[in-house]
Amino acid sequence: MEVISGHENLGIINEPVFVTFGAFDGVHVAHGKLIRLLVEKSKNINGKSVLITFDPLPKSVIHPGDEAMALTSTEHKIRLLKESGLDYVVVIKFDKNFAEISAESFIRDIILRHFPELKEFVVGPRARFGRNGEGDANYLKKLGEKYGFAVVITNEMVIDDAIVSSSVIRKFVQSGELDAAEACLGRKYSLYGVVVHGERIGRMLGFPTANIKPENEVYPPSGVYAVKVLLDKDTLPGVLNIGYRPTFKRRDDLEPAIEVHIIGYNGMIYGRKIEIVFLERLRGEESFTTKEALIAQIQKDVENALGIFSLK
Repeated sequence: MEVISGHENLGIINEPVFVTFGAFDGVHVAHGKLIRLLVEKSKNINGKSVLITFDPLPKSVIHPGDEAMALTSTEHKIRLLKESGLDYVVVIKFDKNFAEISAESFIRDIILRHFPELKEFVVGPRARFGRNGEGDANYLKKLGEKYGFAVVITNEMVIDDAIVSSSVIRKFVQSGELDAAEACLGRKYSLYGVVVHGERIGRMLGFPTANIKPENEVYPPSGVYAVKVLLDKDTLPGVLNIGYRPTFKRRDDLEPAIEVHIIGYNGMIYGRKIEIVFLERLRGEESFTTKEALIAQIQKDVENALGIFSLK
């Protein structure tokens, strides 16, 4: 899979191509179904499959006053797409200028310019494109009649009476409904971010932690979680805490800390990217009257997390 940053760096692809476009936030099961169809169609005629996505999420530019947290940052999304079988992923910078491009201009002046042998679009039923979202899947079909390409519109997926969508999954994650999120994602929810320096409270307690700074990704409610830590090629057990560390609370703790104790690991990983896969919530965040009581509870959390990790 080749990742291209910016359509201006794409060049002209003079091969039959099948294209999809969208935010693909979370790369959930409905996205997966669409992508598999796209890849299958391209392989049937020895063509190329192309997924076009946007950075940042379009809604963060179109509605800047709204909260625009994502399920996956662009880097995390690309990481999840690597095994999809796609030939190209094109990441277009979505800014105010791009948001003003008309729907027809997006297809004619960007897509067809770079993919003159475009065969077919595969899109979801809620696909929107162009200035103010003026283009939809049916309008794309009309453009297909004009410019000579086919359009396939996939069906919505429904799981447990909920239409699978990124916005629904965001709500599941933020409310702590991780089983529901997992059903819609087709995998356990994970958080991706860089390890930054913290206050070394965990190390002082005998349980050193890596403090995670996710790139605008949503996360579950405060609490303690059993997790898997994906670090390079290693998969390691861990205990993750999200919250305000009430036992050591400071007045300037305005944002929750996200910190993971990687069980049995003592390496230095500052500045490195890691992925945290949520396995199970162990308990809520608690305040302890003594340091010794907190240490005893963390030891229990570690033992519980190891047991859960061994079963997952």
